[in-house]
Amino acid sequence: MYYNPETKEILSAEEVRLRVNASFPDGIEEVFDWHLIDEDILKPHLLDSQYAVQTGIDFYEGKWARTYAVKEKPNAAPVMTVEEELRERCRLLENAVIDLAKMVANQNG
Repeated sequence: MYYNPETKEILSAEEVRLRVNASFPDGIEEVFDWHLIDEDILKPHLLDSQYAVQTGIDFYEGKWARTYAVKEKPNAAPVMTVEEELRERCRLLENAVIDLAKMVANQNG
């Protein structure tokens, strides 16, 4: 998707090609006044109890990026604290490292 900051329009690459009457390869960063939108740079990391809602476009680190708001799912389970989430992620990483070490040990005999 491409964004024109002057008109605030968002168009697909094909629509921009038609609008500017020009051909260009997919993924090109800038076409005249149209800028490729980075869909993921500001995408939040969500907990199971959350979802993201697109809120707009903003200029971030030299790119036009889609912005999001984080919302809680209705009737969601209680949200983990940051500390609880970090502990859980550490536990998962430790388990993954142990599994990898076992795989390497099995391959080496």
